[in-house]
Amino acid sequence: MALAHGHGHKHTEDGIAPSDPTLSRFKFMCLVVIFGAAMLGGFSAVYLKTFTHRDMLMELGNCLAGGVFAAAGLLHMLPEAEASLRESFVSPNFPLGSLLCLFGILLPLYIERVLFDNVPRSDGHVEPERGLQGQVVSHIGHGHDHHLLTLMEPEHGAQGGPHRNPLLPYMMALLLSIHSLIEGVALGVDDTRAGATMIFLAIFAHKSLAAFSLGVTLTRADMSTKRFAHVMTSFSLMTPMGGLIGLMASASVTGAFQSLLSDVVTCIAAGTFVYIALLEILIEEFPMHAASPSGTSKNLKFACVVAGALLMTLMGLML
Repeated sequence: MALAHGHGHKHTEDGIAPSDPTLSRFKFMCLVVIFGAAMLGGFSAVYLKTFTHRDMLMELGNCLAGGVFAAAGLLHMLPEAEASLRESFVSPNFPLGSLLCLFGILLPLYIERVLFDNVPRSDGHVEPERGLQGQVVSHIGHGHDHHLLTLMEPEHGAQGGPHRNPLLPYMMALLLSIHSLIEGVALGVDDTRAGATMIFLAIFAHKSLAAFSLGVTLTRADMSTKRFAHVMTSFSLMTPMGGLIGLMASASVTGAFQSLLSDVVTCIAAGTFVYIALLEILIEEFPMHAASPSGTSKNLKFACVVAGALLMTLMGLML
């Protein structure tokens, strides 16, 4: 049963979902806030490069966001949309919502871990970043920057040191943008204020952290200020663009089709939320047989995961 029970899809007696201009305005305000959070998170990476506890705060914030994303996808988005799909489909026993959720997990898995997995160097190989003694350098554990931060070019710079593949920051921005676009579409098509609020809170909890991670990557690439601003602004606009696409798609259909569109997109987005929580955040923040890069206690990080999940659960009960 969805946590936001009683806040299901709205229908009139003839089955047509009424237009709600206040809901559209609310979503637009949410998209503006998300854009601002992304810009703030991205540009703060430039000014917090020397902050002593930056990595610890990032890890704890990421864990909190992981719990929020997992709870939003599994406890709110999927159950509510799947229940609506079961009511409207001819075969109510077929788990269509779960199938769409699985698709939402497998699609980003294929894009990130198969399609973009082996980023070639000029000699056709992929190699992790190594320190002066040849040890593999751990990436900073900020979830979305995962393996992309560790790939290097084989050539050496003028001083004999290795340098990064110049395309990697743009690839990371592209992958994050795909996630952001899907999240925005989910927010745009949701036809209830309670549902839109839950999705907004989940995105907001994570957006600035993802932008901060991207900002760290762009800063390390010695990118010019102008190029940095262009890439960060483009990434920040992805969720609002997805939201506008969702709003236009929802407005272009009426009745049962509008509800069906909302349910289908919500189930797919729920899978994407679960993917982000488990494979992009939590598995990176809890490496096996290894300490956190910042030395933060894993018990404290786990407590942040639980706190994020509980926070989203309580929000679902209240809305």
